[in-house]
Amino acid sequence: MNALRRLIWDISSATASFHGKERLFSLLTQPRDTGENKIWRQGVRWSLRGHDLNEFFIAVRANHSPKLSQRLAKEIRENGAPVLWGIGANMGAVSLPAVEAIRRPSCDHV
Repeated sequence: MNALRRLIWDISSATASFHGKERLFSLLTQPRDTGENKIWRQGVRWSLRGHDLNEFFIAVRANHSPKLSQRLAKEIRENGAPVLWGIGANMGAVSLPAVEAIRRPSCDHV
């Protein structure tokens, strides 16, 4: 089941947005916890179960919060911030892709 779930998430993240898309993929994959799934999104390897809404959005979207990640990456680049504090308000859905974009500037992760 995990392989099928990962396949469905990969299809969703590669598919353009359309009305009802997330609801459809939620019905197919979100309702129950089937164990850990390791996936790549925005240059970050995530370990997800998918039953939490934020985990589900990371799984089915190509970018969880692209505008926020881009803005954060720009601020880090412009200000040369040596430290980024993650205070646990979420699971790094914005900060981890931004840091990866800074770490590998030739790659466009956000």
